[in-house]
Formats: sequence, C-alpha cells, structure tokens
Amino acid sequence: MRATARGIMGSVFFAFDLDGTLTLDESFPLLGRELDADGSEEMARLTSAALDGSMGLADSLCRRVKLLEKVPLPRIHEIMASLRLDPELEGFVREHAACCAVATSHLDIWLVPVLRRLECEVFCSRAVMRKGQVRVTGLLDKGAVALALRRKGRLVAVGDSAADAPLLRAADSAFVMKRRAHVPEALAGINARVVESGEELRPLLEELNRMFSA
Repeated sequence: MRATARGIMGSVFFAFDLDGTLTLDESFPLLGRELDADGSEEMARLTSAALDGSMGLADSLCRRVKLLEKVPLPRIHEIMASLRLDPELEGFVREHAACCAVATSHLDIWLVPVLRRLECEVFCSRAVMRKGQVRVTGLLDKGAVALALRRKGRLVAVGDSAADAPLLRAADSAFVMKRRAHVPEALAGINARVVESGEELRPLLEELNRMFSA
C-alpha cells in the first residue's frame, strides 16, 4: 500500500521501519492487551522472537494475526491511532514527505490511522477480510523495497529489528534505532550507526539530506 507522495529521481530517499523506530511503542504487544493473559504473553513472545530474528518474520506475523482474529477491525484501528510517534521523526517525515517512506511488515488494512498521520509513501504487507477474518495475502520484502528506493537516488535507512537487515544493508547510510536493551545480533555485522532517540537522529538525517541533495 502506498501513499501518493513520491521521491525525486537523483535525490536522497529516507526509509523508516515503523514499530520501535518511528513509534515509541511496539504495536503488537499493545494489540495483545485485547487478549487474555495467555494470549497476551504469547503475543509478547512472538513479537520478541521476530525482533531478534530467532523466528522467521512470516511465521511470527501469521501467528500474531491469528491471535488477533477475534479483535474487531475498528478496535485495531483505535489502538493503531493511539500509537505514540517519535515527535522528532514524525516532524522530519512530515516536513520531507516527498522523499520519505515507511517500510513495515504491518498489514495495510490495519495501518489506515498511521497513514493519515505520516502522509508519506508506505510499503507494507497486504491482507484482506474474508468472512470477518483477516487473511494475509502478501508479506513485505524489505530487500525489494530497498532496490525500488535505490532507483530514486541515494538511500538512508532506519530500523531496529532483524527484519530490517535487508533494508539497512542496502542503504548508502544506515541507522539502528536502539529503543530496547540490546541491538539484535542480526544487525551486528551491518555498517550502521546506533542511535537511541529521534532527538539524536534527526540532526543526522537533516545533515544527510543537505549533503546528498547538494
């Protein structure tokens, strides 16, 4: 799913993961609060496994979607609308929307409230509602996203989890957002600068924007 904003060929393009990068919270554990204690615990476990790379993203995502099958879509949208965005990164994306994109494994039908707030290009997984149940029809390939964005110009990427490795590895400049205690092992071998907040990161992004756009 994509918003209408487009980058300019030959310029710099910024790609951000959503959960734990643009947002201050991981959304799936918040969604898991709608479940009973066992379901909530399982949601936290599956999310952690996906973040550190100990479980494949496709398996983890499908199992998390299955856990949430009884949660009404309007309630999902309410929770997604309540996600706290990092104010500095939200400001950067909104100011430079034409050269920013979000790359997230989240489902398009769940992301509507976030898209309204960010107003930039969004690459995400796809799903449909069938007989009141969510069915995943396409999982985002962040490596393919990186290739698509590189065609627009230089790529700056920001992520926080094992799933972001293909995006970060392909970037001209990469940053790992460390909002949790440890950087995932899967990101250890990537040439990326570790940052801990949007306040720290935004000046670096602004400088890269000036440098690459000159």
